[in-house]
Amino acid sequence: MKDEIIKEISMECLFCSAVLTAPENYEPKSGDQIKCQNCGRTNDYDSLMAVFEKKGEEFCQEVLDNELEKIAKDFNKMFK
Repeated sequence: MKDEIIKEISMECLFCSAVLTAPENYEPKSGDQIKCQNCGRTNDYDSLMAVFEKKGEEFCQEVLDNELEKIAKDFNKMFK
């Protein structure tokens, strides 16, 4: 049985870091401006997606590094 790795990454305001929420059934698209409910400033959807993707990549790299470290430790134990 394989372990599942689940992480929820929220979109955050680029100005105040508050979690952005959207109305139900709203699907933003490129070019949209999303207003922060906390500070009232507008966030460009494309910029939000760039930050969101970067956070996802960083998380995946962290998981990969941790798994490789575990494998290396197990491998070293085999030859002691």
